Amino acid sequence: MSSKGVSVLVGIMLAMLIGMIFLSIMQTQYVPILIKNVELKHLNEITKEIYDLGKSLKNCKMMSISMNLGVQYPKYPFLLTPQTLSSSISCDDFDLNITYFEEFPQDGFLYSLNTSSKRMRITVNYFSNPDYEFVYENTALFKRISGTDKFIIVSEQTMFSKGYVNVYIINSTFNSVSTVQPIDLSVVPISYGGEVFARNLTVEFESVYPEYWNGTLRELGYSVSVEGEKVVVRAEDVTLRIYYSFLVKGLSISPETSVMIYKSLKTDVKPYRIIKTDYVNVESIEIQKGQSLILGARFSTDLTIP
Repeated sequence: MSSKGVSVLVGIMLAMLIGMIFLSIMQTQYVPILIKNVELKHLNEITKEIYDLGKSLKNCKMMSISMNLGVQYPKYPFLLTPQTLSSSISCDDFDLNITYFEEFPQDGFLYSLNTSSKRMRITVNYFSNPDYEFVYENTALFKRISGTDKFIIVSEQTMFSKGYVNVYIINSTFNSVSTVQPIDLSVVPISYGGEVFARNLTVEFESVYPEYWNGTLRELGYSVSVEGEKVVVRAEDVTLRIYYSFLVKGLSISPETSVMIYKSLKTDVKPYRIIKTDYVNVESIEIQKGQSLILGARFSTDLTIP
């Protein structure tokens, strides 16, 4: 073999060696950084989507939110990137009890509502970054690294404020779903509007983060007691509003479709609006000449698209 041929062969081998070294550096240094950045971008996107969903629930507004659960990693001809990991959304039941005394010009009534609501858990799984769990509970949004106990507050609660208590009851057509594909969650408002003036109000519920409610509500002037996961909140002379919404999942689901899905469930809950703020749940009312009394009306309606 001539010296010229040897030089060409050595040059090719050196070029291949340099290429392999370059690819190995890219695989071990560049790809992990790229993956982390893609996952952080996805974390910010899904945080906003969960926040928008919570905002729709708090406003009791019909809306569909697309939840991009799976991380889409870029593909390269000569570099290895991980497969998309599935994430999950689940709806957990928790007990919600409300007791209050409603006072009228003549008489008063003690009301008690023992029901349950849903808290949403969204778990996102990553290859390079830690896995995260989001919890939407009673209008508050928490986040923590999966497997740990320390929550971070993403958005503050709006259930309790000075002089007002807004109770949001949530139900859903699903318990849990795990996927790598985007899914749509649609909020169907069932009951909203109307308010009552409540004396000696007590609200009891279970929480994944009772310390948050204890500290936050005490700062607002509420009486709070915590026993394990149970939170008991007491207040006097506040305006009480109760909202009820249904959460529907699907692919490219529209508000019209979500209403049809809700109707197919044949639930006993009917939508209604309360006009005026005071109403009396009695068969007859006696009033004297010249006396006035504020009444209210409850209208049951079929679901319509606003």
